[in-house]
Amino acid sequence: MKNITLIFGIFLIIATAVLGYSISIEETYSGFTNSQTCYAHGNHVFLLDHYRVYSFNPSTGAFVDTLNLGEYVRSIDIEGSVAVVMGITKLYLIDVSDPTSMVVLDDLSV
Repeated sequence: MKNITLIFGIFLIIATAVLGYSISIEETYSGFTNSQTCYAHGNHVFLLDHYRVYSFNPSTGAFVDTLNLGEYVRSIDIEGSVAVVMGITKLYLIDVSDPTSMVVLDDLSV
């Protein structure tokens, strides 16, 4: 969670100082064990934490799905409706076309 907090803090500083935006924090969430990164896509934010991929809807403030990959996950990128998630031993392709029902399409040992 420290990484996300640091990245978000840097974003706030840049947004307010350089771009002139005014940003306020509406709510915070806790309980994550080892948050690595997050990725905004469409109307949802995908968050990696320990073994899990969370789908979060910021407009409702609700986590709408969780996918446990069974291994430590490190990074995520999304192209179209497919998320590429890098774990310790595997690369996962995940269908995120419906963020309330994520599905692993395939995995590749690396």
